[in-house]
Amino acid sequence: MAIHVSIIIPAYNEQAFIRRCLDSLIGNDFRKDALEILVFDGKSTDGTFGIVEEYTQKYPFIKLFTNPDRVSVKALNQGIRQAQGEILMRCDTHCEYPPIYVRELVGPLERGEADNVGGTIETLPSNDTPSGVAIAAALNHPFGVGLSFRTRKFGRTPVEVDTVPFGSWKKTTFEKVGLYDEQFVRAQDFDHNIRLRKAGGKILLLPHVVTKYFARNTLKKLARMAYQYGYAKTQIIKKHRLLGNKRQIFPALFVLGLPLTLLVPGLAWGYALYLCVALLVGLWIGVKNRSIPVAVIVPAAFFVMHTWYGVGYLKGLVDNFLLGRATVTWEATR
Repeated sequence: MAIHVSIIIPAYNEQAFIRRCLDSLIGNDFRKDALEILVFDGKSTDGTFGIVEEYTQKYPFIKLFTNPDRVSVKALNQGIRQAQGEILMRCDTHCEYPPIYVRELVGPLERGEADNVGGTIETLPSNDTPSGVAIAAALNHPFGVGLSFRTRKFGRTPVEVDTVPFGSWKKTTFEKVGLYDEQFVRAQDFDHNIRLRKAGGKILLLPHVVTKYFARNTLKKLARMAYQYGYAKTQIIKKHRLLGNKRQIFPALFVLGLPLTLLVPGLAWGYALYLCVALLVGLWIGVKNRSIPVAVIVPAAFFVMHTWYGVGYLKGLVDNFLLGRATVTWEATR
């Protein structure tokens, strides 16, 4: 008897991406009579809700729900409660999943080899504009995000890691570890994986399962994302008394150091070196894409990403450790 899988997808104003996401999951080589896809729409103001409704009429295993809170973490918890499958998967609308995705992630869970299983990500432009190409390139480059599942080169052998993109679990795992902590509008997966590992769980990354992720296409959206992730990391620190990866501190130091260059001229050399590296990387990416605008926007994307992550991190430190409370809320599901 086939094991049943429930895929949970939060969505808000994803008209440009939702079809590609659903089509890729429908195209998976996993039995459809053992699959359900639960889409939680956060009262979208574009055509997202109507598009998903069309899919529910054509595919009985796709179900549409409303997420009145418009926050993805609440949609995820709602999905976990309502899911009928023994195995749960979290999926993002900005992704296109390979045909083997469901089957390959289910395997290690069925065999008891891991408690959370995921694949790697290939970040692609969401459109062909110079801004879209440049932002995707910045998110793919170690100078932008360090070594992570976006940039680190893995072989084909499964490897135990601290976290994976999206994830898949037996439903019983949430009964043992608990649901997502809803204070984390961002980084709720990181928090849950910390709790999972503290409980003795194992997280497995499958390098050969590669998901295409379509990045944000404007610097404003990139700044907003970076700010939220920087802020969320301080919530992680407060809750778990865990500093995490040291590279996460550098953007905050980068922001703090900027005004100090007026008082300590020697610091300016460090920022000059940063600028040179950013420009050289941008030039290299621009040459590969045969685009001068891309060469110009890549360094800007690095600066926006690092600066706003640092600002979010510092604001989070003030809110969570000096004021004793988180003061930022976001409605968007992404």
